[in-house]
Amino acid sequence: MIKIPLTHIKKGMEIIETDKKWLKLPFFNKPLADTNHIKLLKNYGVKYVFINDIATTEDKDEIEKNKEIAQEKKQQRPQTDFDEADINNIHEFYKIHKELGKITKELFINSKTGKSLEMSKAKKIVSTYVENYFKKPDLLVSMTRLKNFDEYTFSHSINVCILSIALGKKIGLDAEELKVLGLGGLLHDIGKMEISSDIINKPGKLTDKEYKIIQQHPLLGYNMLKKLPNIEKKSLLVVLQHHENIDGSGYPFHFGEAKLSKYSQIVSIVNVYDVLTSETSYKKSISPSNALKKMLGLGGKHYNNLFLRFFIDILGIYPAGTILRLNTNELAVVLEANRKELTKPKVLIIRDQEEKFIKPYFFELSSYNVTTSKPYKSIVAQVETDKYNIDPNKYIEDFINQIKK
Repeated sequence: MIKIPLTHIKKGMEIIETDKKWLKLPFFNKPLADTNHIKLLKNYGVKYVFINDIATTEDKDEIEKNKEIAQEKKQQRPQTDFDEADINNIHEFYKIHKELGKITKELFINSKTGKSLEMSKAKKIVSTYVENYFKKPDLLVSMTRLKNFDEYTFSHSINVCILSIALGKKIGLDAEELKVLGLGGLLHDIGKMEISSDIINKPGKLTDKEYKIIQQHPLLGYNMLKKLPNIEKKSLLVVLQHHENIDGSGYPFHFGEAKLSKYSQIVSIVNVYDVLTSETSYKKSISPSNALKKMLGLGGKHYNNLFLRFFIDILGIYPAGTILRLNTNELAVVLEANRKELTKPKVLIIRDQEEKFIKPYFFELSSYNVTTSKPYKSIVAQVETDKYNIDPNKYIEDFINQIKK
């Protein structure tokens, strides 16, 4: 038997088994006649196959040649760059994101000082995000990794707005429905403005009394907003219900799925994801992949399982902010998902082959050597942030700041 990468398989070769020893398929031990079988193996996660040692001399020579080329390329550090369109998009989105962040902060602070929330401004923020999501969805989702620790409530509100729009679009909402959903996402935590900042920003565990106060913020926000003209009931329900779970275990009313709006169930998922992946005064963040794993464990209990699966599909196998180890021994931070090739996102290389941290540079894992058709770099594993004390969000923001100049 000869062990070769799945990418080297051709018609006529006989596959005996794969690196998934449990996998047995009808076309094994026969000359491969259908290239669709290769796609099937990819779907099973197969990386290597064992073929019958009756490969032609030509096949063997090509296999050895490709091995040598791959090893040679492993020592190189090819780099791809943003084209002008990518840079323009990032410039535009970053400028919009920062400006809307300032407006959101102003709206929230005004409400804390007793002023009425300016609904026209809030709706303008949401409309802008809806419009830009249709232009460049993956890039806009990446912007939610720009988390400001000192202004968590405001950045969190914007992130929930953006990700709710993304999930709403995935389940088939139209532009006007997305604006209603996005408004609920933007304002979901507005009730916290009526709670003492000593409790909101308290480091460490809350007392039972403090936690009960926090649990009132959905109702406080609802009561604040329902007095205002021109706010849709569906947006109000999001504010009221975003901490309710479909099994009735949430708060403040312990509603079950039958009493929860579709929009509230969407924002509930998005809210928890952004909380888990954000660092605050009272907790550390966890990686995007671990956040999704944790949420999957509660799918069908706390969250609508179908909506959760759609949300994971939006973020991709490797969500923005995920840290990856590459086959070159480099470390990379995912900048943007690649919807066409889920296992080949756009990344920032942050550590070189000699395990030294470097000035990050952009690389598309979908890039490959045109002569050999082999990728220059590929993913070996995900890495936890605490292993190297890495803040992926900072790398993303620093990089965007660097290229926008």
